[in-house]
Amino acid sequence: MKQHWEEATQYPRAPHVPLMLSDRFKRETGEKLFCQPLAVRSSTGLDVKGWFYGTICVMEKCKIIHGPLFRVAGAKGKTHKRATMGDIEPMFMRILNRVQQRFKEVIPEEVSVDSEYSVYRSLRRGATAEAQNVGIPANVIEANNRWRKHMRSRGLLLGMSMMERYKDAKASIPSLIMFSGMLG
Repeated sequence: MKQHWEEATQYPRAPHVPLMLSDRFKRETGEKLFCQPLAVRSSTGLDVKGWFYGTICVMEKCKIIHGPLFRVAGAKGKTHKRATMGDIEPMFMRILNRVQQRFKEVIPEEVSVDSEYSVYRSLRRGATAEAQNVGIPANVIEANNRWRKHMRSRGLLLGMSMMERYKDAKASIPSLIMFSGMLG
């Protein structure tokens, strides 16, 4: 992420935080690099850029400059490997339970965190629902969920217009950062 940081955060048309994903994605061949541009600051004032930059600095202090952000100890604790959703799930649930205990207005007491939330579904579904609730235009939501169309087509680009297929990635940054910028 660091190699793309300066270009993204200083991009003249729309400064943004580059959330870089690199891996083998479902129904894709070979390793792919995917960039999801995020707003520098959310509508509620959350300093997305500051949080990401702080994370990068902590990783560098730990001498981690490559590889996954979420990782677990490998064999004999000497190596690290990319954390799976199953590795992250227990931590995610502990955090949500703490949020519920401390901030009842965020997750009401009557909500069963263990039944209602999971890293496997909650984040994507919740972000889309919240985007609709705050009035983010449907075309912006669709642009941010474009991978869903691709997955439904089993890796083929069926049903997508020429504009959706070939539009310049940099030209779409302003509408893509609108999604994260308008969310709290």
